[in-house]
Parts: sequence; C-alpha cells; structure tokens
Amino acid sequence: MNKPDVLVVGGGVVGCAVALEAAGRGATVVLLERERLAAGASYGAGGMLAPQVEADRPGPLLELGLRARAMFPGWCAALEGAAGLDMGGILRVVATEAGADALRERARWQRAMGLVARLCDPAECAELAPGGASAVLGLWVPDGRVDAHGFTLAVAQAALRAGAQIRLGVPVSRVLDGAVEAAGTRWEAGAVVVAAGAWSGLLCGVPVAPVKGQRLMLRHTGAPLPLTLWSDRCYLVPKAGGRVLVGATEEPEAGFDRRATVAGVAALAAAAAATLPALAAAELEEAWAGFRPAAPDRLPLLGRLPGHERTWLATGHHRNGILLAPLTGLLLAEAILEGAALPAACDPGRLQA
Repeated sequence: MNKPDVLVVGGGVVGCAVALEAAGRGATVVLLERERLAAGASYGAGGMLAPQVEADRPGPLLELGLRARAMFPGWCAALEGAAGLDMGGILRVVATEAGADALRERARWQRAMGLVARLCDPAECAELAPGGASAVLGLWVPDGRVDAHGFTLAVAQAALRAGAQIRLGVPVSRVLDGAVEAAGTRWEAGAVVVAAGAWSGLLCGVPVAPVKGQRLMLRHTGAPLPLTLWSDRCYLVPKAGGRVLVGATEEPEAGFDRRATVAGVAALAAAAAATLPALAAAELEEAWAGFRPAAPDRLPLLGRLPGHERTWLATGHHRNGILLAPLTGLLLAEAILEGAALPAACDPGRLQA
C-alpha cells in the first residue's frame, strides 16, 4: 500500500487500541506485529480495571485510570467479540490491624475525592467472597475486569472493520523518524507509534524495562468466586468456565526470562490457597510468565519520542495496560491527527537526564 498515515508497532492491546482509534477517524493505518496478536502481556494479564484498588495515593495515574475505567462500558458494547466485561467491583482484604489502618486511610482519601470506597467488616467480607479466609477488614471499590485476551482480539477485529491493516510475523528491528525497518524492508508513514510493550526500550532507547510477572490459571469446581478478591499476597480474578486467575509475581531483576519457575508457581499457589482455601484442591491449568513494560516512575510514556517529529510512544503502562488501552488509543489518535495535547505527566521527555 502507499505510505499510511499511521504505522503502529506492536499488536498488544495498546497498539490495537491506537489502530482502532486512528482508523476510526479516517486515517490509513498499518499495524506491524512480530508474532501474533496479544502474544505478550495482553494474553496473560489479569484483565483488572482497577484504578482504585491499585492506587496508593491520588495522582496522575489514578486520574488516567478513572477516566479509562469509565470508557469500558461503551467500548465493550461496541465490540463484536467476547470482552467479558464485569463491573461488579473488587474486594481488597487485609489480615492484620496494620493492614486495616492502611485500608482505612485509603478509603478516607478516596472518599475525599468523591469516589465510592466502602469499608467491609469480616461478616461483609465473608458475604461478598464466600469461602475466603477470615479478614480483619475489607475495602470494596467499583472497579471491574475484562478477559484480557478476548478484549484485545475484539479490539483488533474492530480496528480491521474500521479499515486498519494488520501484518503479523513482521519483526521491527529499527525505529526512525516517521519510518521503521522490519524484515529487510523500510516502512514509512506520516506517523509511527511504538506500542511494543516491554520491548519498546530496546527499539527506541527509552527507559522502559521488563518487569517479569508469573501467574497461574486454576480450574475450580467449587462455588464460583463472585468478584475479584485482592489480598496482601495475591489477587484472584474469576474467569469463564470455573477458572480463577492467580497473580502475580513482580520480578524486575529477571529481564526477559520468560520461564515460569517452581518458586513462582509455589508462592502463587500457596497465596491462592491462603486467600481462598477451596483453591487448594483446584487443578493447575496453566502457569505463565510475561513482561510488564515499566518506566522508572511507573507512568506511561505518551507522546513524541524525544528528538523525533513523526515517531510517537505509547508504552510503559506497567500493570495498567488493559485498563489504559482505550484512553491511550484515544489520546494518541487525537494528538497525531488533530493536534490535541497529551497529559504532561506522561511526556516521554520527563525521563531525559
């Protein structure tokens, strides 16, 4: 084809969302993916839409997450795939008085922001998550979840329907200003968007590094877990077919080691059984490891690659790639095609020495 308006590097949820939003505005779009769609973190992610349960304090990441969370009902209603949206809330539980004090403080500042944050006594925790281990205190917030893999594929299909082209098996080896080199070919575009997840740093020289995360998928034959349960040791995310996703380790020192390890599996299995004792008898269906793309300050990089006019970054989403994907797609498409401003807190230039 002729030089596209937008060339996206990366077929995870963020790249697919950028492709969808750009194509939906009438741009010609080509997406390049070195393997298959949703091959990395977008496959293994828990799929939580959890700005409130994840946030330790007010700030730009929480603000972005709340805005993104509000987009999901409309986005998922427009998709023709199985996104598995459930906005039934997340219950965070603690087992110590020190943990309870921290949970009360979290509830206090979130309520001060006008957010729903309901403290739950042990009896309420047991009602919301039957069979869970006894908790000193719980905090219910109106966060949600999707099926990360299904959502990503549905976004990709929507991008195709909007006119985007997706090329699989095309590994990008070099990023230039308004062009890339891939599989021995130079691809030029009006704008290039690097959404290559944990590999973005290798392609562009920006400080985005992999943070390895292992997770388990269990098949549970007991009473279904009605909502996502988050303890001090792990989180348990209900999935279709009686499955429960258990996550996740945080291993920034592991680099690109993609192995699921005995130590990681054992720690997660023990944490799952301690949080929901019935899971001790669950079947281990899958152990998986992947990489979160993390900047030093754990904020995304959204904006022009420093020193470039026509190459943009949409990466560094760390634990919030699924949550922030629709908003990232919207923001990048508006910035590239309409000249809209991007959040200053996410400017890639902030990380330059």
